[in-house]
Parts: sequence; structure tokens; C-alpha cells
Amino acid sequence: MTTEIIIVFILIMLLIISIMILHRTKDTGNAAYADDFERLKDDISETKARLSQIAENQTTSQKNLTDSLMTMAKNQYDALNDMEDKIDETLDKSSKDQIESLGKMQNQIRETLDKSSKNQTESLEKMENEIQETLDKMSKNQTDSLFGMKKEITETLEKL
Repeated sequence: MTTEIIIVFILIMLLIISIMILHRTKDTGNAAYADDFERLKDDISETKARLSQIAENQTTSQKNLTDSLMTMAKNQYDALNDMEDKIDETLDKSSKDQIESLGKMQNQIRETLDKSSKNQTESLEKMENEIQETLDKMSKNQTDSLFGMKKEITETLEKL
């Protein structure tokens, strides 16, 4: 959301700069226009670089989030496996009734482990898909905005 606000702000600033250049060009002639046009090209290049950096930062954040979630899932899995091992040791030492009772607990833990692992995997896949969709939309919006700006500049140049 913040990235989109920054992008919109930058695009509005570029539009204002373009309008100022057009207005000044009418008054000062082609020499001032050439300087303003060069500054506008520099501003567009700078904006492209900023947008690329934002996309790169978001990709890094997505990777870090995915890594953290995978580590958490592994730690939970290991903890549940440790619990299962302890239950197995207790089963060896217990009476028949205790063995049956602990066996039921072991099955519940296995079911919980299976459900937890499945839910975490689904959640991670869903989050990864959402992040990828967001990045794809942002990339498309950025590309569309830049092509729109290029078209406006081309039209302005043709009018001049």
C-alpha cells in the first residue's frame, strides 16, 4: 500500500513537471525546452531506478518471510517429533492400559502434526501466491504508467 502511494506521488510529480515544462516552453522557446526535456528524461530514468529498487526490496522481503515461515514450520515439526519420541519411550515402560492410552495420544499428535503441516504448507503457498500476484500487479502498473508517460511525452513532442 505504501509503495503504491509512493508510486502515485512520483507519477503526479512527473505530471506536474511535464506541465511546467510545456508551459515554460511556450514562453521561452526551444532552448529552454531542450533543457527541460533532458531534465524530464533524467527524472524518468531516476523514477525507473526507484521503482526497480522497490520491486527488488519487495522480492527480498517475500523471500525472508518465506524463509522465516519455513523455519517456524520445521521447528514445530521437530518439536512434535520429539514429543512423539518421548511418547514411544513412555509406551515401552508403561502397562497395557497406559500403552493403549498413550497410543491414542500418539495418533492424535500425528493427526495434529499432519494437519498442522498441511495447513502451514497451504498457508505458505497462499501467501506466496498473494505476494507474487501483488508483485505482478505492481510491475504491470509500473510498466503501464511508464508507457503512458512515454505516450504523453511523445504526443507533447509531436504537438511542439
